[in-house]
Amino acid sequence: MSTRLVARNNLGDDTAGAVTRFMLAARLAIAARIPIANRIEAPPADKGAALPVHPGALAFLDDEEESFFDKYSDAFYIGAMCLSVLGTGLAAAAARLARHTTTDADKILRRLIEITKAARGAEHAGLLDEYEEEADELLASALAPAAVHASSVNRMGALSLALNQLRHAIADRRQTLATPVRAHFAPRIVRD
Repeated sequence: MSTRLVARNNLGDDTAGAVTRFMLAARLAIAARIPIANRIEAPPADKGAALPVHPGALAFLDDEEESFFDKYSDAFYIGAMCLSVLGTGLAAAAARLARHTTTDADKILRRLIEITKAARGAEHAGLLDEYEEEADELLASALAPAAVHASSVNRMGALSLALNQLRHAIADRRQTLATPVRAHFAPRIVRD
């Protein structure tokens, strides 16, 4: 006659394996106080037994317990895939937001180039003053904290170059407008 420790089928395999491990390991310590504990032994692992062994206890006895990674490797794999997809989505959203800011910098750059072309053909100094004021406003909007943070070094370099070209074009045109125009005389032939 044998005495069995019985567990429900819904008891976790880890728990059943841990109880089996504890009972077999602590058998000698328990037997020191309760001599009948010397009769504790592993149950037979027959598949067709009248009282089947719990799968968790059987896994411990057959040394087939799953490690933490064996149990959760699928969850790690799926989690890594989900994080990868989430990271890609966040990168796409960040790129889209950055593209909007770059468009503003491109508009400023295009306008500076247009003003430079117009300044070279300005008819009077008042128009050059208006171009300088607009250039100052464009510079202020390009140097706003949000625009500077979102702009690349190359883009800021291009804006600086365009602004320098505009300032030179305005200065050259001012000098041209300030220089008096000499009357153009047709060449004459002088005879002795």
